[in-house]
Amino acid sequence: MNKPTWIRLPVAALVIFMLATAVVGIIGLVNEWDTVDYSNGMFIGGAVAIAIAILSSFGSWGNRADFKQIYSQSAGDMSLPEHSRLLVRDMTRGYNAFLLMSIVGALLIGLSILIGSTLE
Repeated sequence: MNKPTWIRLPVAALVIFMLATAVVGIIGLVNEWDTVDYSNGMFIGGAVAIAIAILSSFGSWGNRADFKQIYSQSAGDMSLPEHSRLLVRDMTRGYNAFLLMSIVGALLIGLSILIGSTLE
């Protein structure tokens, strides 16, 4: 059964956040980082996640701006409501990826600030 987006998105963001935190933690353990290095690593991970979010929104915009693709979707035997659902689904797919990775990036940067504040 498909769960609504407002349930799937935060759960997926938390899972990706935990995986990213584990990857940075393992890299830190291998390289024997101190607290400042962990903070920097989390910040860099957050910046990478936000960069991925921005790039995913550019990719989805390219699909919506491509006249050939839009025309090919409308040239078939598709009714207007069906075509509208397809268009909305394509648009939200790109924005969902943008929102997901933005949340992950914000959580990683927040964790970076939290780790950095323990130094004082």
